[in-house]
Amino acid sequence: DHGKQTENLRRDDALKLRMALNRILEQFDVTQFGGIFPAPVEAEAAPPSAGEPDPAAAAGEVPVSPFQADGLLQEYVSKILFALELVGDDRPAAETVTAKELASLRLEACEVEACRRLLDGQPPSASIGYERARLLVQAAALRIRMDEEAREIDRLHRRGSDHLAETLERGSQSLQRASEIDRRFGWLVDDALYRGDTNHLEQLYRCRFRLLRAYSGLWLIHNERGGISPF
Repeated sequence: DHGKQTENLRRDDALKLRMALNRILEQFDVTQFGGIFPAPVEAEAAPPSAGEPDPAAAAGEVPVSPFQADGLLQEYVSKILFALELVGDDRPAAETVTAKELASLRLEACEVEACRRLLDGQPPSASIGYERARLLVQAAALRIRMDEEAREIDRLHRRGSDHLAETLERGSQSLQRASEIDRRFGWLVDDALYRGDTNHLEQLYRCRFRLLRAYSGLWLIHNERGGISPF
């Protein structure tokens, strides 16, 4: 009926606003780290409406890759993509995650699938599927980074290294980014529940909880070794 259609329209408008906020939050969090990490990649332009030519394509410019990230995550996104390239795409994602080239990254099968879908250009830009895939890839990259930093903080502390303070500072940036990514997970979970999209709920929960586990591990050792909390 008319009331239900109006409610659905409002829900869609709210979701578009959330997606726009995602991009703003990505830029906001990184711009605070000037001098520590490279400047963030500029936000992607909104896709042209149906029937209108893409100005960038008309000018011969290469479209912005969905894998482009700021200086905080780009190295780890690149690690994931490089490992996937070594493995190839001739095996199901559930088997791919156990390949020797990927085993150390401890990826979820849905994260491998998200990378493959983005590489194939399957989820249309600015769609729910696109935002979900980008979030899974970024969360995986951040999880790898936080696990690495937790190990490095412990190693440098045991050695009494002068580089400990620098690594603690990096850890602070990761903890702050994890909070932002967790908010984005919350938005997508809420949307999936509203739409009854149970096919993706378990994936979102698993990846979110794995991110939180890496977050808690880093926070505990970061706090114990004298790191300054970003909150």
